[in-house]
Amino acid sequence: MQQTTRTSTSRETQLSTIELATTVTIAAALVLAPINPQPIRDLNTPPATPVIEPEPEPAVVANYDHYGSLWGHDTITKTEADIAETLAQGGTVDEWNVTGLDGQPLRIVRTTAVDTRFLGGIDICVIPGPGAAAAPDPQILETVPANGCLLGYDRFAIAPGAPLPDGRTIAAVEDPLGSSWRVTDDQGRVHHLHRYGRLIRYTSGVVTFVEPEWAGWSSD
Repeated sequence: MQQTTRTSTSRETQLSTIELATTVTIAAALVLAPINPQPIRDLNTPPATPVIEPEPEPAVVANYDHYGSLWGHDTITKTEADIAETLAQGGTVDEWNVTGLDGQPLRIVRTTAVDTRFLGGIDICVIPGPGAAAAPDPQILETVPANGCLLGYDRFAIAPGAPLPDGRTIAAVEDPLGSSWRVTDDQGRVHHLHRYGRLIRYTSGVVTFVEPEWAGWSSD
């Protein structure tokens, strides 16, 4: 009986020794294991400076064909490049500096290509001059969200800064004491818009002027 107790105690001592040795070995391995310096380096490295994208250049140049029809807008950078290309190809460039009805300086450039068989080969650019004032923000009277297949739209006040169906912008508005406003656009053309009409720009980008049914086509 005494021999059995001694043997059991010896086995328990042996197991305790093995467990202790295992614990010490694991602890030593953890202490001696190499530490990955990357997390520490990441904490000490300042965050990268965000790259700020430059604002896109506005398309402020109005382009016309030799019939005087507006066909689009470009940036000043692209317009200057097109003028230089016309000169390099042997074309003709004529320029005038004028003042618009709103007092803004304008640069009129007419380019004539060597080959005039395509649409007459003449382009006219109206470039805002240095110091030209920015157009005022248009006043939006109502915003209607899209609903199913129906487009949403913004309804504008007939006031400076509002868009017109021909791609121009209202520069000045006069009240002729009649049924229509006398509107001058940013290129000097005069329009007449019925005072109770609705100037609308759809989310598709199309601008339209809707007259009252009883107005009798008093707008142009």
